Parts: sequence; C-alpha cells; structure tokens
Amino acid sequence: MSTAGSTLAAPTTGTAPLIAKYNYAIGYLRAFIVTLVVAHHAALAYHPYAPPPPASLLTQPRWWTAFPIVDPHKWSGASLLVGFNDTFFMSLMFFLSGLFVWHGLAKKGAATFLRNRLLRLGVPFLVAAGVLSPLAYYPTWLQMSGHGGIAGFWNQWRALGSWPGAPHGSSGSFSHSIASPRFYSFSIPNGA
Repeated sequence: MSTAGSTLAAPTTGTAPLIAKYNYAIGYLRAFIVTLVVAHHAALAYHPYAPPPPASLLTQPRWWTAFPIVDPHKWSGASLLVGFNDTFFMSLMFFLSGLFVWHGLAKKGAATFLRNRLLRLGVPFLVAAGVLSPLAYYPTWLQMSGHGGIAGFWNQWRALGSWPGAPHGSSGSFSHSIASPRFYSFSIPNGA
C-alpha cells in the first residue's frame, strides 16, 4: 500500500536488489590517465626531437599541430614520458570509456543513450573545435612570427584549408566515442 508522493517498494524475494556502487579503483584509474594526458601534452614542449617553430602556420609539414609550443630548452626525460605514454594511454582511455557503454545502452536504450552521448560529447566538441582551438593555437602563431596581430593570425588560420583541432586527433577520438556505442547498440535485443 502506498500513499501519494511515496515510492513503491521493490518486492522482496529474499535477495537484495543489485545497486550499482561507485568503483573507486576505476575512478582513480580515470583520474590517473587524465593526469598522464596533461603531463604528456605539457612534456611535448620540451621533447628533444620537437621540430623548431616554422615561419608560418602554412609551412609544410605542419608539425605545429603536434608540437604547438616548443621550448628552446630540451629535457631528455620528456622523450621517456612521451614514449611511455604513447604505448598505452589512448587505448586505456578508450577501454575505460567502453567499460560503461553496455550498461548505459541496456539502461537507457540505444536511441536515448546515443542522443545523450551526442549532446554530452558533441556540444563540447563543437565549442572546443570552434572556439578553443583558435585560442589554443594563437600562442603557437605568436611563437612563429606573431606579426600582424590577431588579424594576421586569423588570415593564416583561414588559409589553412582545414580547421586544426577538428581534423587533428580530437576528431578521431570524438568520432570513436560516438560511433562505437552506435555499433554496440545493434546488439541489444528487442531494440531496448
């Protein structure tokens, strides 16, 4: 018997209902891998094999997309950190992301899960690629030449022919984060 405003209790069958609890080990691993990503990108400025800054954003090859800022002081430890991280950290990030896909698909259904995921990942991606990417690469341009102010940067930016930040690594990560769960959703019985 229930009254208005109260919730119905689950029927008792002798077993406690399964309640998903937060997994602290996975949470710590996620925090650790995010810290490694930040350290990796910070170390790229001091990598001994980082190329010198080119004369302009249009100079080929466009190594500045991988090494946006290059410090004249090099550190050999940066190559160890970058080399170590390159062996596993992106695959571990995708693995950790994928751990929760099946549960989310089963709980929300394919359409709701994909719509929520597109909003949760798509909107920040568009903001990052559209607004933050030019802001992040502006110091790169300043390190190259920096002549002409913001207008000079914007003219070179538009002359690139592609939008750095979108075709670069973030696009692949984004499309993988959106497309992979879509394929998994086909395996849910009865179109849940």
